[in-house]
Amino acid sequence: MLALFGAASAHVVAPAHAAPSFEQFARSNVLVGTFFSGDGDLTDTMYYSSNGKTFKYLSTPYRRGQNPFSDPSVIYHNGYFWMLSNWPRKNGRFWPMIGVSRDGKNWSRPEGRQFNNGAYAGISLNPAPRGSDIVAPDWYKAADGSIWIVLTAGYFGHHRGQVGADRMTPYMVRVNQLDITAAGRGRAVPSGRSIIFNAGPANRINLNPGARDRIDASLFQQGNTKYLNIKRDGNCNEVWRSGSFNGPWQRTVNCAARVQEGPSMTRVGGTYFLYTDKIYGDRKIYYSTAPSPNGPWSGPTPITTIGGPGRTRHGTVIRLDDRNAKCAVYRMLYGPGCTLSSGPAGPDFGSLGGLFGS
Repeated sequence: MLALFGAASAHVVAPAHAAPSFEQFARSNVLVGTFFSGDGDLTDTMYYSSNGKTFKYLSTPYRRGQNPFSDPSVIYHNGYFWMLSNWPRKNGRFWPMIGVSRDGKNWSRPEGRQFNNGAYAGISLNPAPRGSDIVAPDWYKAADGSIWIVLTAGYFGHHRGQVGADRMTPYMVRVNQLDITAAGRGRAVPSGRSIIFNAGPANRINLNPGARDRIDASLFQQGNTKYLNIKRDGNCNEVWRSGSFNGPWQRTVNCAARVQEGPSMTRVGGTYFLYTDKIYGDRKIYYSTAPSPNGPWSGPTPITTIGGPGRTRHGTVIRLDDRNAKCAVYRMLYGPGCTLSSGPAGPDFGSLGGLFGS
């Protein structure tokens, strides 16, 4: 039962050199990545990067034995970091597993049942998939503040000792409400019952041409264009584009990265980064770069990590534009130097990255 797990805490990396002022830091590119260490451990870690290539360890939100998150996805919303995974109840509904943290160090216990004071019944899938498996949900906060979850459902061979036998299809969910109750905001670490979560149904994403299997989807926005990244038939990572998160979608890149999985896209300055997890061999996070989401994409190169408890695998990398979010990262890196408020601080208009494509 999820309620048995207490709030998680993490250690902070000590500064290796003189800290910049927070104002200097706030005007730089600030990327945050959340990753898990692998199927046998599932420890979740949080990293910082300014260039998209080198990542410095920040914290360990969840360790093995704390019901950690597989394929963790992260957003920053309303003054908190929010982590998403899936509670595999296999009853034909999607049960989001959510963790929340104000400072990025101390996280609530993973919660998948007690939202809205316990009045929660999961998310229906429309139409029903070809199997009971739901994997790798990934959420994204769009430029207009709306929050979307993309997931894949169907038959996942890995769960049955049949690696490569997947028959999965993507679905899209619009999150209607994501917040913390007033009582929860009064606590350093909110409880699961203080999470307010409401969402619409999961509607199937129809992609043409079709495929035997599509899995590990994620979202990205640049300007008014929305992008869907997804692995096809166990090999190629596609990029699709649309004017709406509701589609229709047009494929613009057939194979941005081969023999990689778990794609996650962001932008650093004028360069786009696609992060993927290598399927075979040296399994860890790689990045590819391009001048546009439409490519051409470079071959995958492994990221460099500084510190941390182990490997980095399938997760999400986002760019932060909210000053309060940047303050939380600054404090994890350098200690006090800015004041972390209890609510959203608004966008940093001096950010080199701008407001779109975070």
